[in-house]
Amino acid sequence: MTKSQAGPSVLRIFFKTHILSVYAEFELQMIAVIIEKMQDHISEFLNKKTIAVVGATNRPGRFGYIIFRNLLDRGYNVLPVHPILKTIDGHKVYSSLTDIPEKIDAVDFVVTPAVTEKVVEECARLGIRLVWMQPGAESRAAIDFCEQNGIACIHGTCVLIHHA
Repeated sequence: MTKSQAGPSVLRIFFKTHILSVYAEFELQMIAVIIEKMQDHISEFLNKKTIAVVGATNRPGRFGYIIFRNLLDRGYNVLPVHPILKTIDGHKVYSSLTDIPEKIDAVDFVVTPAVTEKVVEECARLGIRLVWMQPGAESRAAIDFCEQNGIACIHGTCVLIHHA
């Protein structure tokens, strides 16, 4: 390979690398903005008192149970939501958010994305403006619905690693 043949190739690699570097830096800046905004929502969520857990379960090894117990142990008024169960550890279980007679400050989702998509619509109807979609519960459609309907939405992180 002659010097003239190597030149354009090296320049192409340099420019591609530079463009990728600029793009990566831009992406990191956007992620930082999203994380900062989400951190505000996380702080707001953790300062609420009454939290419904959609997907709470009586099975101790499941995240629906772990999150339910963890929030209870931290002193929250936790309202478990499950379509079949009647009680979890002596706490009344509601079949839907609509069945809960008291004001819900926030909702934590520990269900499939398809269920989350349906229940965020119920949140909008009930005026609930803060939700946390646990990893695996979120979907682009559910997140977009929240954004379009004025519902603050936490996703991509687990409530178990955040403390007030």
